[in-house]
Amino acid sequence: MESWQKDFLQTMGMVTGEVEQFFYDLTEVVDGIAAEIDQVMADATEPILELYLGLETVVGEAAQPIVQTVQPILEEHAACVGCRHYYGQVDGGNLLICAMHPYGCNSDRCPDWQSAWDQS
Repeated sequence: MESWQKDFLQTMGMVTGEVEQFFYDLTEVVDGIAAEIDQVMADATEPILELYLGLETVVGEAAQPIVQTVQPILEEHAACVGCRHYYGQVDGGNLLICAMHPYGCNSDRCPDWQSAWDQS
C-alpha cells in the first residue's frame, strides 16, 4: 500500500472518530434541553392543576342546593325532593336523610317539607 493510501485511511479514521464524538456530544446537549423543557412544563402546569382542583371544590360547594334537590330521587326518598331540610349524607356510617326524619319519611308526603328555594 502506498503512503498516500495509508494517510487517506488514517485521515478517514480520524474523521469518523470526530463525527462520532460530535453526535455523542449533540445527544447529551439535546437530552439536557429536553430535561429542562420537561421541568418548565411541569412548573407551568402545576399551578393550573391546583387552580382546577380548587375550582372543582368551589363548584361542588356552590352546587350543593341543586345536589340536595336531585339526590333524594336517586336515593328513593321521593318525599324529600326539593326540601330545604334534606341532608342525605353518611355520618358515622349511617345515611342521615334529615334532622326530623333521620332515616327518611315513611310516607309519600312529609309533614315537615319546606322548599329549598324559599329563602324566607
